[in-house]
Amino acid sequence: MTESHELTGNRRSRSLTVSIEGLALALTRPIPVAILCAAALLKAYLVFSILPTRVKDWDFDLYYVSALALRENQNPYTLDYKALATRLGIAVVPDWRSHDTPTLLVVFEPLTKLPMKEAFWIWTSLNIVGLAVTLFLLLRPSRTGLVPRWD
Repeated sequence: MTESHELTGNRRSRSLTVSIEGLALALTRPIPVAILCAAALLKAYLVFSILPTRVKDWDFDLYYVSALALRENQNPYTLDYKALATRLGIAVVPDWRSHDTPTLLVVFEPLTKLPMKEAFWIWTSLNIVGLAVTLFLLLRPSRTGLVPRWD
C-alpha cells in the first residue's frame, strides 16, 4: 500500500509507504515483541482469573443443558428447559430453546457425564489447545514466510 499525504503550512509534503514486510520487520524487533507478549500475558491472566466464576455463564451452561437433554433422550429443540435448568442451578430465559447444531450436541454429550464444573474445565482446556494448535499452524515461519530478524 502506498499513500501520499500532503501537509500544509510550514511543513513539506512527504510520501509515506506502508507495507506488510515493513510492519512485520518492525513488529519482530525485541522491544515490540516484549510489549506484545506482556500485553498478551496480562490479557490471559485477566481472562483466567475470572474463569472460575463463569461455569454457569458464557453459554457453556446452555451447551451443557442442551447436551444433557439429548443424553436423557429428550428433544433438545422442543424441550421446556425450566425443570432441567432448575435441577442444575442454571438460569434460563423463559421459553428458551436450543439452537445448537446437532454436531455440537453430540460432541458435547460425553461432557454431561461429568459434573458441570469439571466439564467446564475440560471444555475450556480443549478450546485453549485448539487455539494454540491453530496459531502454531498459521503463524509458523515456514507458512508465513516471515523470519524474525533480531537486528
